[in-house]
Amino acid sequence: MPPAHPKRPFELLLADSRQLIAFVRLPSIRHEFVNLEWYLEIVSQERRVVRHASRMAVVTLFCRITGYLRDKALFSVIGAGHLYDMYRTANRIPNAFRGLFAEGTLHAAFVPTLARLTGKEGDRREAVELFRGLLAVMLLVVGLVVAVGILASPWLVRLYAEGFATTPGKLETTVLMNRIMFPYLLLISLAALLQAVLNSHEKFLLAASTPMFYNLTIAGTAWFVIPRFANPAPVLSAAVLVGGVLQFLVQAPAVRRLGFSLRPLWSGFSDPEVKAVLERLASVERAAEAVGSKGAVKMIRDKRTSLGQDRNWEIWLSPKDCGVMRENEARLARE
Repeated sequence: MPPAHPKRPFELLLADSRQLIAFVRLPSIRHEFVNLEWYLEIVSQERRVVRHASRMAVVTLFCRITGYLRDKALFSVIGAGHLYDMYRTANRIPNAFRGLFAEGTLHAAFVPTLARLTGKEGDRREAVELFRGLLAVMLLVVGLVVAVGILASPWLVRLYAEGFATTPGKLETTVLMNRIMFPYLLLISLAALLQAVLNSHEKFLLAASTPMFYNLTIAGTAWFVIPRFANPAPVLSAAVLVGGVLQFLVQAPAVRRLGFSLRPLWSGFSDPEVKAVLERLASVERAAEAVGSKGAVKMIRDKRTSLGQDRNWEIWLSPKDCGVMRENEARLARE
C-alpha cells in the first residue's frame, strides 16, 4: 500500500485555523475574550489618565514658577508702594467676575454637552454650531459687562479700596488702570471657551499652559518696559491685556485644527443646545450662589487693599520693605 501523501504546509495552516475558529466560537471562550477586551480597555484608560496627570503636574509646576517670577519682577521693579496697591486693586475687580463667565462654571456647563455632540458618529456640525453660538453669546454678554464695568469703575474702586481717596491721585490712577484692565475679563472668558473645547478632546497641556504666557508677559513688562516710562501705570495695565490676548491666541490654532470655526454664530441664540448650556450654567451659578456671594462680600471687606492679608511677600522682600508693608497694614487697620 503506497504511503499517504503528506499534507502541504498551507493545508496544515488551514486546518489549524479552522480548529482555532471553532475553539473561539465556544460560549465560554468567547466570554473570556470579551472580559479580556474589557480589561485591556480599562488598563488603557488608566494609563492614559496617568500619562495626562503626570504631564499636567509638570505644566502646573512651570505655571507656579512663572507666577513666582511675575511677583518677583513686580516687587523688584515697582516695590510695595502705591503703584503695586493700585495694580492689585485694579486687577482684582475684573477677576471678581471671572468665576461667572470663565473656567469652572463654564466648563461644568459646556464640556459635557460638547463631548456628547463631538462623540457622535458622522457629522459634527451640531458641536461646531454650539461652540459658535456660545462664542456669540460670550461676546455680547461679557462685552456688555465689560462696558458697564468700565463706566462704573469709580464706584467699584471706591467699593474695594475707599481708603485710596485719602492719597492724592491714587484713586484716579486706580480707576484709569481698572478701565484699561477690564477688557481682560472678555479675553479670559474667550480663552476659557477655547480651553473647554480642547479639554473635551483630551488636549489638556496647551490649555493648562496658558497662564505661563500671562505670567511671563507681566514679568517681562516689569523688567524691560516699565523702567523706560515715567508713568508706568498705563503700561502695566496694558500688559495685562497683552497677557489675555496671548492666552486666547495660543489656543486658537489648535481649536481650528479640530474643525471649529472662530466666527461667532449670531443666530445661535435660538439654538436649543445653546439654551440648554446657558440654563445649565445658570443652575451652576445658583447652586454656588450662597457660598459665592458670601465669598464676594468677605473679599470686599477683607481684601479692600492690595496686600492687606497676604503674607507671601515676606518670603522675598528685604527686611526694609517688610517693615514698610507692616506699616501699611497698621495704617489700613486704623482706617
